[in-house]
Formats: sequence, C-alpha cells, structure tokens
Amino acid sequence: GSEARPLHFYSYYGGTTGHEWDLIVRSHVGGLGYVRGQRIFEAGCAAGAFLDSVARQFNVHVAGVDFASALIRIAQKRVAGSFCTADAGNLSFIPPHAFDHALAFGVLTYVNDPSHACTIAKELLRITAPGGTVFLGQLNDPELAISKTRPPKMEGGLGVPPHYWY
Repeated sequence: GSEARPLHFYSYYGGTTGHEWDLIVRSHVGGLGYVRGQRIFEAGCAAGAFLDSVARQFNVHVAGVDFASALIRIAQKRVAGSFCTADAGNLSFIPPHAFDHALAFGVLTYVNDPSHACTIAKELLRITAPGGTVFLGQLNDPELAISKTRPPKMEGGLGVPPHYWY
C-alpha cells in the first residue's frame, strides 16, 4: 500500500534510497543556516518528503502547502508538522515573518504563468522573517527541459500515479 512507499516517491524520486534522498536535500539546503528549533515552510510540499528530511536532519519545525489534497493527506499522516491544501500564490492565512526560512523545491517548473511564479516567490518572502532565507530550487531534468510537459516517468513506474496529482 501507499503507507509502505517512501515519502520521496511522491516527489518523483522513487528510484533513490532514503539515504540518497537525504543527501539530495542536504546538498540543496545544508548551507542555508537552518538552526535547531527554527520554523521552515515549503510551498508545493507534495507528501512532505523534503520537509521530513529537513526536520530529521536539522531538528526544525516544518509546515507546508500543496494544491494536491491527496498528497497533503499523506503529509498530515506521516510527517510531524503542519500541512494544508492551498495555492502557494495565496498564503494570506500566514502572517508576515511567521517562518525563519521558506522554500519551494521542484515546484516553479510546473507553474504555467511566470507571473504566478513571481507571486509565489513574493509570498515566500513575505512570510519569511528578516535574516531568513528563501530557497527556490530545482534539479535539472533533461526530459522536462526537452518535452516542456510532465515526463512519462511521472505517469508510472517510479513516478507518481495520476490519482495523486489533484
């Protein structure tokens, strides 16, 4: 069942081990100064894989949003943190400076309108406390760069089944 799947399966990294996933996460945010007890927010958190790894590696509090309610339900069950279904471009329910750091990993690639991507970035800046960081990350995906659509690998095999997309 889905409970047995590693969380990073839902972020299209089902072919990596848990250790490899933690290395990927650390390679992206390890130098951003996350300190024990801080609050980290992720826009487009899917099932919470990135935040789960961050919480375990840095001993921080995590929260996130995603538009896919099925993925948010997985995060709510399996990750210690706060998660809800929401548009990352409208975080008006979060007060300014509520988080020490914010991030969006592998999300902006899927935003169709560049102005919406800017809106998401502005919202992350708004909810991040002064002195914090906002990380907008993306691993290179040659298939995605060529196709400009979801790579076929995301539709089966190691990818996320379509019924988890929305």
